[in-house]
Amino acid sequence: MTFVCVCRSCSKTIERAFVYCPWCGRENANRSPFDDEKAVEEVFERLEQKQLAFIGRRIDDIARKLDELEKEFDSISKKRR
Repeated sequence: MTFVCVCRSCSKTIERAFVYCPWCGRENANRSPFDDEKAVEEVFERLEQKQLAFIGRRIDDIARKLDELEKEFDSISKKRR
C-alpha cells in the first residue's frame, strides 16, 4: 500500500491519509474513502478488546472477593456451632 501521494493542486508529496494538503489546504482527492472506515473500525476493535480485558479483570476481582467472603462466612459459622 502506498502511504504517500501527490497533491493534485500544488504537486507536493503528502501522506495519502491526509484529508487536506498541508501545503495548499486543498482537499486530498487521492484519499481513499475507506481510510476513515478502516481507522474507525480499528479504534472500535481496540476499544472492544480493552473492554473485554477490563470485564475479565473485574470478574476475576469479584470472584476473589466472593472467595474471601465465603471464607469469612465459613469462619463465622464455625464459631457459632
